[in-house]
Amino acid sequence: MLPEKQKQDMKADIPPEMREAWEKALQGIEKEVKPQYFQSFILTIQLLGHKENLLILGFPDQFYANWVHDHYAGLIQEKFDEASDHQFGLEFSKGKGRSGSRPPRQSSPPLTAESLKKSLASSQSPKTSRKSNSLSDGSLINPKYGFETFVVGASNQFAHAASFTVAEDPGKHYNPLFIYGEVGLGKTHLLNAISLKIKEKFPSKRVHYTSFEKFTNHMIESIRFEKMEEFRERYRKSCDVLIIDDIQFISGKERTQEEFFHTFNALYEHQKQIVLSSDRAPKDIQSLEDRLRSRFEMGLIVDIQPPEMETRVAIVYKKAEADGIQLPEDVAFLLAKTFRANIRELEGALLKLGAFASLTGGEVNMELAKKVLKPESQGANQIFKDPEEIMKLVARQFRMSLNDLRSDKKTRELSTPRQLAMFLCRKYSNLSLPDIGTLFGGKNHTTVLHAIRRVGRMQASDPILRESVSKLETEIKELNTL
Repeated sequence: MLPEKQKQDMKADIPPEMREAWEKALQGIEKEVKPQYFQSFILTIQLLGHKENLLILGFPDQFYANWVHDHYAGLIQEKFDEASDHQFGLEFSKGKGRSGSRPPRQSSPPLTAESLKKSLASSQSPKTSRKSNSLSDGSLINPKYGFETFVVGASNQFAHAASFTVAEDPGKHYNPLFIYGEVGLGKTHLLNAISLKIKEKFPSKRVHYTSFEKFTNHMIESIRFEKMEEFRERYRKSCDVLIIDDIQFISGKERTQEEFFHTFNALYEHQKQIVLSSDRAPKDIQSLEDRLRSRFEMGLIVDIQPPEMETRVAIVYKKAEADGIQLPEDVAFLLAKTFRANIRELEGALLKLGAFASLTGGEVNMELAKKVLKPESQGANQIFKDPEEIMKLVARQFRMSLNDLRSDKKTRELSTPRQLAMFLCRKYSNLSLPDIGTLFGGKNHTTVLHAIRRVGRMQASDPILRESVSKLETEIKELNTL
């Protein structure tokens, strides 16, 4: 079904038959476009009207207009012609995409597929970020990292929707909001976006955005100079929104945990918004007091997975446009194929490519990309192996069957090889954590993540396991690439 927001966006002077045809066209498009593409691009379109024989479509900015024109213009034309009694050409208008207005919320709105679409659409209209002295740590805030520059895909849409909801009405929904995921997947971008959005919509709110390291250092300094009352005033009484990055470093810090526990309670009791990010879920943070763990888990916990191919391509194009880099499609797909698990590395490679072209006076093309990114490209070709073959190698080394690896049996004789196989599949294949879980009999991604981290820790203290890993890696590198 077409979201109600799409219907509300249509102007009253658009003929009813055109509105009906547009709705039918979108329903047809949705059946033929992958969900992440439909959500990230098609739902940004606003039907503005028509003039003569042209259907006028509005987009948030030039990036979306160009992408839809290059990839979906023919499909849009076909579906609208099928739904309408008249044939129209298409006119693309930038800067007139769907607005950021949202309907009134209930006290606790569920994150349904419908609300995900609405949240995505609302966040797409570009806005100018305001700077404010009430941001506690200006060095962490980057005005480039707002919701309008965050590319949404299947891997991050839930975290994006939750973050946008919190920024729209802080302290009322999902408190605390706990975002976790591996390094370089966009957690910090979302924290930035929340900070900027709140300061834009609620200029008077006092937003403290900091890293856990800075929070700890500030506390130590306050203890040293006997200024703990000032510290508590800052984080408890003079704070409407507390956003802390890398909260996992609270592990094992007893005095900091004690202080943060009381800070959390003071803010929560007064309906002040708390947003935390981590590289792991609360239940996986070691040496964390149960009373803190329970508070981290009392709100909404969302994770971010490595982006799928389509989202990586969209990220590349979005970044290229922001940096003024003319990027051919084949180069965009090469970058997206090479850098699969870390958005920062992906953006860094694009920046390197653009800088090389600028400094040498050349243009970005496939030949230049292969030359500049040769080490990375070669690494990609060598790394990604068939995960089934990796599993067979592990099974053969430990003299067990593939069914044993996929089973739920928890004996040490089976669990360690199974975890090792997950570790190697993550390192040498292009599978995401959920994909690996599916491969191993339907395990969830947190089970896979636990296995990967356990093998990583065991290698440091178990020479026998370390030797097994080394032997298997040698054999894996000899496998044919995908």
